[in-house]
Amino acid sequence: MLREYACSRRELSCIIGNLFTEIEPPCDGCAADEIQITGRTYSGARAVLTITEHGFRFDGDAAEVERIRERRRLLRAGRTG
Repeated sequence: MLREYACSRRELSCIIGNLFTEIEPPCDGCAADEIQITGRTYSGARAVLTITEHGFRFDGDAAEVERIRERRRLLRAGRTG
């Protein structure tokens, strides 16, 4: 399911690093003037992440992105608490 997220570049870097286990060439998106990452996630599903001006679009299981964001919140809370 395609979903859009707003986030900082710093958060996006963390999400990308924790979302994909394999990266594939984005041949279907080569004609577009955008940065697109295609690959397999930790659950083994295929997903496509497209970087936008204010975050990213994600075509995949939204629960995977939410799990990463929740872990980030817990880590930040542990550092300040």
